[in-house]
Amino acid sequence: MGFSTTELAWMRDAVETYLLTDTCTIQTRAWQSDDMGGGTWVWSDAYTSVPCRIVPHGLASREAVVGGELKVHDFWAVVMPYDQTIDETMRIKFGSDTFEVNQVGDAESDLTARRVECTRVGA
Repeated sequence: MGFSTTELAWMRDAVETYLLTDTCTIQTRAWQSDDMGGGTWVWSDAYTSVPCRIVPHGLASREAVVGGELKVHDFWAVVMPYDQTIDETMRIKFGSDTFEVNQVGDAESDLTARRVECTRVGA
């Protein structure tokens, strides 16, 4: 049996008020052609001042293949409001750090916050 609508709304509000004390920016990408058969991804801010909390994920640094390269990466979880739009094609900016989105957790019932598994890729 799940929570009532009132209980769930109260818990979501409490998470945002007391747990998500920082803010981040969520960026989307678009392909920009160089008109010679190539191009590059260009990032732009889609959501700004998103309430969040950034926490290390287990073993914060370990070797992994990300983007086709085996390197040491820092893994993090970004917690944000339960209804925030985000997917694996986006990235998160927090201060001078950039986080690539690896996985978005949204499969649990009575979601009170969204947990996004990320890789810190640089400043």
